[in-house]
Amino acid sequence: MKAFPIYYDFRVAPLTFDFAVFLAIGYGHAKKNGYDTIDVYLIRPYFRRSNKIEASYKDGYDEWKFQNVIMTLLSITKCLNNIYIVRDGDVALHTPRYPKDYHPDRLDLSSQTSLIPTNFVHLIPLFDGNRKPFIFRSTDVARKWIAGKYGDFDVCLTLRTAIQKPDRNINLDDWYELYHEICGLGLRPVVIPDHDDIFTEGRFRKYDWDCIEEAGSNLELRLATYELANKNISWACGMYTLLFFSGVDFLIFGKWDDAEVTSSKDFLARKGPSIGTQFSWARPKLQVIDWTERSKLDRIKLIENAKNYLAGAIY
Repeated sequence: MKAFPIYYDFRVAPLTFDFAVFLAIGYGHAKKNGYDTIDVYLIRPYFRRSNKIEASYKDGYDEWKFQNVIMTLLSITKCLNNIYIVRDGDVALHTPRYPKDYHPDRLDLSSQTSLIPTNFVHLIPLFDGNRKPFIFRSTDVARKWIAGKYGDFDVCLTLRTAIQKPDRNINLDDWYELYHEICGLGLRPVVIPDHDDIFTEGRFRKYDWDCIEEAGSNLELRLATYELANKNISWACGMYTLLFFSGVDFLIFGKWDDAEVTSSKDFLARKGPSIGTQFSWARPKLQVIDWTERSKLDRIKLIENAKNYLAGAIY
Protein backbone atom coordinates (compact mmCIF):
# COMPACT_ATOMS: atom_id res chain seq x y z
CA MET A 1 0.00 0.00 0.00
CA LYS A 2 1.20 3.50 -0.84
CA ALA A 3 -0.89 5.11 1.90
CA PHE A 4 -2.15 4.17 5.33
CA PRO A 5 -5.92 3.42 5.44
CA ILE A 6 -8.10 5.04 8.09
CA TYR A 7 -11.84 4.42 8.55
CA TYR A 8 -14.53 6.80 9.77
CA ASP A 9 -18.01 5.34 10.18
CA PHE A 10 -20.71 7.99 10.47
CA ARG A 11 -23.19 5.49 11.85
CA VAL A 12 -21.23 5.50 15.12
CA ALA A 13 -19.17 8.72 14.95
CA PRO A 14 -20.07 12.43 14.97
CA LEU A 15 -20.63 14.61 11.92
CA THR A 16 -18.65 17.47 13.47
CA PHE A 17 -15.23 19.11 13.53
CA ASP A 18 -14.15 16.18 15.72
CA PHE A 19 -13.42 14.65 12.33
CA ALA A 20 -10.38 16.95 12.11
CA VAL A 21 -9.01 15.41 15.31
CA PHE A 22 -9.63 11.96 13.85
CA LEU A 23 -7.64 12.88 10.71
CA ALA A 24 -4.72 14.00 12.88
CA ILE A 25 -4.93 10.78 14.92
CA GLY A 26 -5.00 8.74 11.71
CA TYR A 27 -1.96 10.61 10.41
CA GLY A 28 -0.16 9.88 13.68
CA HIS A 29 -0.78 6.17 13.25
CA ALA A 30 0.29 6.39 9.63
CA LYS A 31 3.65 7.86 10.66
CA LYS A 32 3.95 5.25 13.41
CA ASN A 33 3.56 2.52 10.76
CA GLY A 34 6.03 4.13 8.34
CA TYR A 35 3.60 5.95 6.00
CA ASP A 36 3.59 9.61 4.96
CA THR A 37 0.06 9.75 3.52
CA ILE A 38 -3.40 8.43 4.35
CA ASP A 39 -6.30 6.88 2.45
CA VAL A 40 -9.58 7.92 4.06
CA TYR A 41 -12.62 5.64 4.00
CA LEU A 42 -15.90 7.39 4.80
CA ILE A 43 -18.61 4.86 5.67
CA ARG A 44 -21.98 6.57 5.47
CA PRO A 45 -25.03 4.42 4.73
CA TYR A 46 -26.67 6.93 7.10
CA PHE A 47 -25.69 9.47 9.75
CA ARG A 48 -26.14 8.74 13.43
CA ARG A 49 -28.80 10.42 15.62
CA SER A 50 -27.48 9.62 19.08
CA ASN A 51 -27.77 12.97 20.86
CA LYS A 52 -30.08 15.95 21.20
CA ILE A 53 -28.29 18.12 18.64
CA GLU A 54 -28.15 15.38 16.00
CA ALA A 55 -31.81 14.57 16.55
CA SER A 56 -32.68 18.20 15.81
CA TYR A 57 -31.11 18.19 12.31
CA LYS A 58 -33.63 18.98 9.60
CA ASP A 59 -33.85 16.93 6.42
CA GLY A 60 -30.79 17.52 4.25
CA TYR A 61 -28.76 19.26 6.94
CA ASP A 62 -26.46 16.30 7.55
CA GLU A 63 -25.72 16.03 3.81
CA TRP A 64 -24.94 19.76 3.73
CA LYS A 65 -22.65 19.35 6.73
CA PHE A 66 -20.94 16.35 5.16
CA GLN A 67 -20.09 18.36 2.06
CA ASN A 68 -19.18 21.62 3.80
CA VAL A 69 -17.32 20.27 6.83
CA ILE A 70 -16.05 16.76 6.11
CA MET A 71 -15.22 17.11 2.42
CA THR A 72 -13.81 20.62 2.86
CA LEU A 73 -11.54 19.46 5.69
CA LEU A 74 -10.29 16.71 3.40
CA SER A 75 -9.65 19.24 0.62
CA ILE A 76 -7.13 21.06 2.83
CA THR A 77 -5.48 17.89 4.23
CA LYS A 78 -2.00 17.85 2.74
CA CYS A 79 -1.22 14.25 3.77
CA LEU A 80 -4.26 12.88 1.92
CA ASN A 81 -3.76 10.30 -0.83
CA ASN A 82 -7.26 8.99 -1.68
CA ILE A 83 -10.86 9.34 -0.46
CA TYR A 84 -13.33 6.46 -0.61
CA ILE A 85 -17.00 7.18 0.10
CA VAL A 86 -18.91 4.03 1.04
CA ARG A 87 -22.70 4.30 0.97
CA ASP A 88 -23.38 0.59 1.40
CA GLY A 89 -21.78 -2.18 3.44
CA ASP A 90 -19.08 -3.13 0.95
CA VAL A 91 -15.97 -1.83 2.70
CA ALA A 92 -12.47 -2.86 1.64
CA LEU A 93 -10.60 -3.60 4.87
CA HIS A 94 -6.80 -3.39 4.84
CA THR A 95 -4.17 -4.36 7.36
CA PRO A 96 -2.63 -2.42 8.98
CA ARG A 97 -5.40 0.14 9.39
CA TYR A 98 -6.83 2.59 11.90
CA PRO A 99 -8.79 1.95 14.03
CA LYS A 100 -6.90 -1.32 13.99
CA ASP A 101 -9.91 -3.45 15.01
CA TYR A 102 -12.48 -1.61 12.91
CA HIS A 103 -15.00 -3.79 11.09
CA PRO A 104 -18.30 -2.40 9.73
CA ASP A 105 -20.25 -5.53 10.67
CA ARG A 106 -19.06 -5.68 14.28
CA LEU A 107 -20.31 -2.36 15.60
CA ASP A 108 -22.94 -1.65 18.21
CA LEU A 109 -25.06 0.63 16.06
CA SER A 110 -27.17 1.57 19.07
CA SER A 111 -24.18 3.02 20.95
CA GLN A 112 -24.76 6.49 22.40
CA THR A 113 -21.03 7.23 22.34
CA SER A 114 -18.63 7.43 19.42
CA LEU A 115 -17.00 4.13 18.50
CA ILE A 116 -14.38 5.90 16.36
CA PRO A 117 -11.64 7.67 18.38
CA THR A 118 -11.94 11.44 17.97
CA ASN A 119 -10.58 12.74 21.28
CA PHE A 120 -7.36 14.51 22.16
CA VAL A 121 -6.52 11.72 24.60
CA HIS A 122 -5.99 9.49 21.54
CA LEU A 123 -4.00 12.17 19.70
CA ILE A 124 -1.56 13.54 22.27
CA PRO A 125 0.60 10.37 22.72
CA LEU A 126 1.31 10.25 18.96
CA PHE A 127 3.10 13.59 18.64
CA ASP A 128 5.86 15.57 20.29
CA GLY A 129 8.35 18.34 19.55
CA ASN A 130 9.74 16.38 16.60
CA ARG A 131 6.57 14.83 15.15
CA LYS A 132 3.77 17.37 14.72
CA PRO A 133 0.12 16.93 13.58
CA PHE A 134 0.19 19.82 11.11
CA ILE A 135 -1.99 18.25 8.44
CA PHE A 136 -3.88 21.29 7.11
CA ARG A 137 -2.69 23.82 4.55
CA SER A 138 -4.65 26.27 2.41
CA THR A 139 -3.94 26.79 -1.28
CA ASP A 140 -1.85 29.58 -2.73
CA VAL A 141 -5.01 30.82 -4.45
CA ALA A 142 -6.84 31.20 -1.13
CA ARG A 143 -3.96 33.02 0.56
CA LYS A 144 -3.49 35.36 -2.41
CA TRP A 145 -7.21 36.11 -2.48
CA ILE A 146 -7.32 37.05 1.22
CA ALA A 147 -4.11 39.08 0.99
CA GLY A 148 -5.28 40.81 -2.18
CA LYS A 149 -8.61 41.91 -0.68
CA TYR A 150 -7.62 42.61 2.92
CA GLY A 151 -3.92 43.47 2.78
CA ASP A 152 -1.55 42.85 5.67
CA PHE A 153 -2.86 42.24 9.19
CA ASP A 154 -1.24 41.15 12.44
CA VAL A 155 -3.88 39.46 14.58
CA CYS A 156 -6.99 37.45 13.71
CA LEU A 157 -9.83 37.25 16.26
CA THR A 158 -12.29 34.34 15.95
CA LEU A 159 -15.74 34.96 17.43
CA ARG A 160 -18.28 32.43 18.73
CA THR A 161 -21.94 33.46 18.60
CA ALA A 162 -23.42 30.14 17.51
CA ILE A 163 -27.00 28.90 17.53
CA GLN A 164 -26.01 25.62 19.20
CA LYS A 165 -25.13 25.85 22.90
CA PRO A 166 -25.59 29.65 23.09
CA ASP A 167 -24.43 29.65 26.72
CA ARG A 168 -20.94 28.96 25.35
CA ASN A 169 -20.95 32.15 23.30
CA ILE A 170 -18.71 35.16 23.84
CA ASN A 171 -19.72 38.64 24.89
CA LEU A 172 -19.28 40.73 21.75
CA ASP A 173 -18.73 43.91 23.74
CA ASP A 174 -15.74 42.28 25.47
CA TRP A 175 -14.18 41.23 22.19
CA TYR A 176 -14.82 44.62 20.63
CA GLU A 177 -12.92 46.16 23.54
CA LEU A 178 -10.12 43.62 23.00
CA TYR A 179 -10.06 44.58 19.31
CA HIS A 180 -9.45 48.23 20.20
CA GLU A 181 -6.81 47.33 22.81
CA ILE A 182 -4.93 45.46 20.07
CA CYS A 183 -5.18 48.51 17.81
CA GLY A 184 -3.70 50.52 20.66
CA LEU A 185 -0.62 48.28 20.56
CA GLY A 186 0.05 49.47 17.00
CA LEU A 187 -1.16 46.19 15.52
CA ARG A 188 -3.86 45.64 12.90
CA PRO A 189 -6.49 43.09 13.95
CA VAL A 190 -9.14 41.50 11.76
CA VAL A 191 -12.21 39.55 12.85
CA ILE A 192 -13.75 36.30 11.61
CA PRO A 193 -17.41 36.36 12.66
CA ASP A 194 -19.34 33.25 13.58
CA HIS A 195 -20.85 31.34 10.65
CA ASP A 196 -24.29 31.25 12.29
CA ASP A 197 -24.31 35.00 12.94
CA ILE A 198 -23.36 35.79 9.34
CA PHE A 199 -26.47 34.04 8.05
CA THR A 200 -28.91 35.01 10.82
CA GLU A 201 -28.94 38.12 13.01
CA GLY A 202 -25.59 39.61 11.99
CA ARG A 203 -24.92 40.96 15.48
CA PHE A 204 -21.23 41.39 14.69
CA ARG A 205 -22.15 44.08 12.14
CA LYS A 206 -23.12 46.47 14.95
CA TYR A 207 -19.43 47.06 15.62
CA ASP A 208 -17.00 49.01 13.44
CA TRP A 209 -14.24 46.42 13.22
CA ASP A 210 -12.54 44.97 10.13
CA CYS A 211 -14.28 41.69 9.38
CA ILE A 212 -13.39 38.97 6.90
CA GLU A 213 -16.89 37.62 6.43
CA GLU A 214 -15.89 35.20 3.67
CA ALA A 215 -13.66 33.35 6.14
CA GLY A 216 -16.65 32.82 8.42
CA SER A 217 -18.42 30.69 5.84
CA ASN A 218 -15.51 29.15 3.91
CA LEU A 219 -13.06 26.85 5.70
CA GLU A 220 -10.21 27.28 3.24
CA LEU A 221 -10.44 31.08 3.38
CA ARG A 222 -10.58 30.81 7.18
CA LEU A 223 -7.41 28.74 7.18
CA ALA A 224 -5.72 31.14 4.75
CA THR A 225 -6.58 34.01 7.12
CA TYR A 226 -5.11 32.13 10.07
CA GLU A 227 -1.94 31.43 8.08
CA LEU A 228 -1.52 35.07 7.04
CA ALA A 229 -1.99 36.43 10.57
CA ASN A 230 1.06 36.64 12.82
CA LYS A 231 -1.10 35.68 15.80
CA ASN A 232 -4.57 34.19 16.21
CA ILE A 233 -6.85 34.66 19.21
CA SER A 234 -9.96 32.49 19.31
CA TRP A 235 -12.78 31.37 21.55
CA ALA A 236 -13.20 27.59 21.76
CA CYS A 237 -15.51 26.48 18.93
CA GLY A 238 -15.60 23.79 16.25
CA MET A 239 -13.75 25.67 13.56
CA TYR A 240 -10.87 26.64 15.83
CA THR A 241 -9.64 23.07 15.36
CA LEU A 242 -7.91 24.33 12.22
CA LEU A 243 -5.53 26.26 14.44
CA PHE A 244 -4.27 23.14 16.21
CA PHE A 245 -3.40 21.28 13.02
CA SER A 246 -1.93 23.92 10.71
CA GLY A 247 1.18 25.11 12.55
CA VAL A 248 -0.01 28.70 13.05
CA ASP A 249 0.38 30.64 16.30
CA PHE A 250 -2.71 30.81 18.51
CA LEU A 251 -4.19 31.69 21.88
CA ILE A 252 -7.41 29.80 22.73
CA PHE A 253 -9.88 31.05 25.34
CA GLY A 254 -12.94 29.27 26.72
CA LYS A 255 -11.70 25.69 26.62
CA TRP A 256 -12.61 25.12 30.29
CA ASP A 257 -16.20 25.91 31.25
CA ASP A 258 -17.63 23.98 34.20
CA ALA A 259 -21.15 25.13 33.32
CA GLU A 260 -21.04 23.10 30.09
CA VAL A 261 -20.71 19.29 30.20
CA THR A 262 -18.43 18.99 27.15
CA SER A 263 -16.05 21.66 28.49
CA SER A 264 -16.11 20.66 32.15
CA LYS A 265 -13.18 19.53 34.27
CA ASP A 266 -14.40 15.93 34.33
CA PHE A 267 -14.94 15.82 30.58
CA LEU A 268 -11.49 17.24 29.82
CA ALA A 269 -9.90 14.80 32.26
CA ARG A 270 -11.44 11.92 30.28
CA LYS A 271 -11.22 13.27 26.74
CA GLY A 272 -8.24 15.62 26.85
CA PRO A 273 -6.42 17.87 26.83
CA SER A 274 -5.96 17.94 30.59
CA ILE A 275 -6.59 21.28 32.29
CA GLY A 276 -3.38 23.27 32.72
CA THR A 277 -1.41 21.43 30.05
CA GLN A 278 -0.19 22.56 26.65
CA PHE A 279 0.27 20.34 23.62
CA SER A 280 3.65 18.59 23.67
CA TRP A 281 4.29 19.64 20.07
CA ALA A 282 3.29 23.30 20.62
CA ARG A 283 5.79 26.13 20.45
CA PRO A 284 6.03 27.65 23.96
CA LYS A 285 4.36 31.08 24.30
CA LEU A 286 3.20 30.92 20.67
CA GLN A 287 0.67 28.06 20.51
CA VAL A 288 -1.22 28.39 23.78
CA ILE A 289 -4.43 27.26 25.46
CA ASP A 290 -5.53 29.73 28.14
CA TRP A 291 -6.86 27.63 31.01
CA THR A 292 -8.79 30.33 32.85
CA GLU A 293 -12.17 28.83 33.76
CA ARG A 294 -15.05 30.59 31.98
CA SER A 295 -16.65 32.06 35.14
CA LYS A 296 -13.34 33.73 36.05
CA LEU A 297 -12.63 35.11 32.59
CA ASP A 298 -14.11 38.59 32.70
CA ARG A 299 -13.27 41.39 30.26
CA ILE A 300 -10.28 42.58 32.28
CA LYS A 301 -8.76 39.11 32.45
CA LEU A 302 -9.48 38.42 28.76
CA ILE A 303 -7.71 41.58 27.62
CA GLU A 304 -4.85 41.20 30.09
CA ASN A 305 -4.06 37.63 29.00
CA ALA A 306 -4.40 38.47 25.31
CA LYS A 307 -2.05 41.44 25.59
CA ASN A 308 0.46 39.35 27.55
CA TYR A 309 0.29 36.69 24.85
CA LEU A 310 0.89 39.24 22.11
CA ALA A 311 3.84 40.60 24.08
CA GLY A 312 5.29 37.09 24.38
CA ALA A 313 5.20 37.27 28.17
CA ILE A 314 2.55 34.69 28.97
CA TYR A 315 3.16 31.13 30.18
